[in-house]
Amino acid sequence: MKEAREFRLVFLEGHYSEKDSTPLDPQWLTLTPIEGGGLRLSIEKTLSTPIYLIHRCEGIAAAQSQLQVHIASGVHVSLCERFMPMPAATGGWRGTTEITLAKAAHCEYLHLQEPVAGAWEHDVSVYQEADSVWEAHTFLTGAGSHRADFHMEQAGTHANATLLGAFLGHDTQSVNVSSTVVHGVPETRSRQLVKGIAADQSRCSFHGMVHVKPHAKNAYGKMHNHNLLLDSTAEVQTMPCFQIEHDQVVCNHGATVGQLRTDELFYLQARGILPARAEQLLSRAFIEEPAAEILQRPEVGPAITAYIDAFFTGRAAIKGNTP
Repeated sequence: MKEAREFRLVFLEGHYSEKDSTPLDPQWLTLTPIEGGGLRLSIEKTLSTPIYLIHRCEGIAAAQSQLQVHIASGVHVSLCERFMPMPAATGGWRGTTEITLAKAAHCEYLHLQEPVAGAWEHDVSVYQEADSVWEAHTFLTGAGSHRADFHMEQAGTHANATLLGAFLGHDTQSVNVSSTVVHGVPETRSRQLVKGIAADQSRCSFHGMVHVKPHAKNAYGKMHNHNLLLDSTAEVQTMPCFQIEHDQVVCNHGATVGQLRTDELFYLQARGILPARAEQLLSRAFIEEPAAEILQRPEVGPAITAYIDAFFTGRAAIKGNTP
């Protein structure tokens, strides 16, 4: 059977929609029910095309989703989980995605949440066996109430995990991001970089944890969170934490909350750049570092770029000048 150009698994109101999804070859991809009404996706072969998990909610009832993904030993896969815009009348969405990487598996994971009106909560749990590689890129655009939780458990030596995240909060939105990496065995590595921009009256937070267990000799853990306040009425709370139970490790962290530098704004404005445009240039340079991978992907990059453009265009209109 010829491999499809792309694999799309569509979930409507938290339920799998077979008619909207790509037919799956059982030799490569299988879907089986799990207890509680969810599904288990098993990936047994390296695919040259990405797998899209598309979530849509249009009803007034709250939707829930439960998905387990198992990536077989040695398999390399690109997985994109995308949450489409929800109307204001929706009852919200809550779901869990559990991903297991067998020995030497490699997963590139794109996590894209587009604008939603109601409450939105998503838990992503990752279990890594030896020599596996987890590369996650997430971009969150905010919601009325928004929570994203990433949990990475490294249970095999030489497991490597990376999380690069970015979020934008505006109006009265609430954006809450948490991330945990557990180094359970020796010779494991992790890196976390999350950047956020808060504007208007938004309330945003980041809670990060690196836990090095007693037998995790030579673990390497790096975690950084940097945030930008565009308005004095916005708020960001950041809490990077370490729990280290072995003395032969390399761990470091950093966290900042600040505003745009006045000297950089003055430099740009002194050269004829309007204030809103100056703010946009500096803010985009700040947020695009962790979001670079998503912005470069043709299947999702244009949607995020359009949202960022609209974000700053709206601010420029309020301030009475255009970027």
